[in-house]
Amino acid sequence: MSLEELKVLRKWLDDNLAKGFIRTSSLLAALPVLFAQKPGGGLYFCVDYRGLNAITIKNRYAMPLIQETLSQLSNAKYYTKLDIIAAFNTIRIKEGQEWLIPFNTHYGLFEILIMPFGLSNAPATFQARINNILRLYLDIFCTTYIDDILIYSNDLQSHCSYVYAVLQALREAGLHCNLKKCEFEVTEVVYLGMILSTSGVQMDPKKVKCIVDWQTPSKLKDVQAFLGFSNFYRQFIKSFSQIAKPLVALINKDAKFQWTDNCSQAFEYLKNSFIITPILKHYNLKKQTIIEADASDYLSSGILSQYDN
Repeated sequence: MSLEELKVLRKWLDDNLAKGFIRTSSLLAALPVLFAQKPGGGLYFCVDYRGLNAITIKNRYAMPLIQETLSQLSNAKYYTKLDIIAAFNTIRIKEGQEWLIPFNTHYGLFEILIMPFGLSNAPATFQARINNILRLYLDIFCTTYIDDILIYSNDLQSHCSYVYAVLQALREAGLHCNLKKCEFEVTEVVYLGMILSTSGVQMDPKKVKCIVDWQTPSKLKDVQAFLGFSNFYRQFIKSFSQIAKPLVALINKDAKFQWTDNCSQAFEYLKNSFIITPILKHYNLKKQTIIEADASDYLSSGILSQYDN
């Protein structure tokens, strides 16, 4: 380890020992640790759970679907966004099972007593908890996605009472919010990578910039990463499947990686399509709805549209 890594490691261990989040261990085997670079500089301390996650029976608790979440907000005019501090760390590892996630460091072996980031079942576990805490309010004036909570309403008076109810429920559950990441009573908010407002739904410019600045892929993993990232916003791009077809062909099983002119054209066309950043209107149950569908030998598609004055 470098001197910087040792410094980060010691501070992390001291802080978490003081909080009671970890304890020393006498086990004969443990998971390795590693460090990741922070976007703004510095290092993250991480435990490598890849081996453990590979043999973990997955928690099948249903995670919220983003499209279903957005459909609930069609009449909203005011938003409050809450962010839970160290959400995963608020859940205790079941007593007697701490030995399953020990880690080995330059300063000895340790066991984690709280649910850490990186475990494959951590998101679903916390989602189940937050849904239980806010069960009475979900899909009425509140929606959750792991540690991100969005409260919505079409009038300010109701909004204040909704925010109070949610904050009270979080307080009773012992959860705290990070005020620096919270927004109260706003008419436009960034949530789940989308900008929500009364006008509709837009792509987050910060996320779009990542796509526009993407370097030309040189290997299979690069293509997979680009498609995975851009696919998140596919609903904003007309004929996305058709445009991306040459790139998708590269990631098919047994396909040989060969970057062709068609791949370059598809890649650049997709990147340029994200620059337009259209606004998708909220679905309105009271307006006439038009459904258009089409299919070919390779794909099928559909468009849901409404007249807007």
